Amino acid sequence: MKHKNAKTLLRALTEIDDKYIEEAERFRKAKIRKLPSAAQITGLAVACLVLVIGAPLYLRRQAETGQSGAVMQTGNPWQEVASVAEAEALTGFGLVLPEPESPYTREVIRVLNREVISVAYMREDSGEIGYELRKEKGETDPSGDFTEYAETTEKRVDGINVTLRGENGRRFLATWTRDGYSYSVEAEAHPLTEQEMLRLVKTVR
Repeated sequence: MKHKNAKTLLRALTEIDDKYIEEAERFRKAKIRKLPSAAQITGLAVACLVLVIGAPLYLRRQAETGQSGAVMQTGNPWQEVASVAEAEALTGFGLVLPEPESPYTREVIRVLNREVISVAYMREDSGEIGYELRKEKGETDPSGDFTEYAETTEKRVDGINVTLRGENGRRFLATWTRDGYSYSVEAEAHPLTEQEMLRLVKTVR
């Protein structure tokens, strides 16, 4: 009512057309801007503070998670099993072993990434390893031994070529392939004679 009376009075005094009065009124309202309340300002400040504090914490946690994942991925890849049958279930192939001989009568069987079977022959009392046998599908050297030995010889055993490595007439490592699988016998701590090494080679399948 007040706005209508003002329009009537203004028209009477100035004889200004209504449309100009209405345009002036719309312009006045458009110029008025409602200022944000104190609560809105406070909320915006809190949100900015959370962002400033929380972002570095989030990035640090992400970095720690990545590092933790890297540690897990680079952990021990070997899995100890209770029997050759369990190793076969994991890898898809078996392993025929020689009988343990004193003093290395304890057998520790492990599997690497479901691809390699390893059997270490150890002393019961001290856990000292006498020698270790490995088998892997394919024709790569499964031993993981890249030592440059002074002596390398080739021997023919049961129709297969066996590479023997060592020094001073003792053999630290034997490697060979048979029927699509690669094998190794490693006796680094207590090297074997050539005859002892070849006897092991004949029994492993």
